[in-house]
Amino acid sequence: MSFTKKLSDDESRDMVDYAEELFDSGWQEEAQEIALCLAAFTQANLDNFLRQVINEEELELSSPLPFHRAPPDVRDALLQKVENR
Repeated sequence: MSFTKKLSDDESRDMVDYAEELFDSGWQEEAQEIALCLAAFTQANLDNFLRQVINEEELELSSPLPFHRAPPDVRDALLQKVENR
């Protein structure tokens, strides 16, 4: 018997939306934990969430995993931040 449940595409999108809301509300750590799980276990599109994260003045990442499928603009912005440190 399996106790795991696969998220539907709609549920994954809802979780991404929730992570974005949390991030906007100041709950960055919790939002990043959700994004980490989504990146690890789903094919959820995290592009907009990642754009939010890299636009933060003080970028603190709990894990780089959510960025492994980042679109080119996010990748380039992240590299720019690293180079400017």
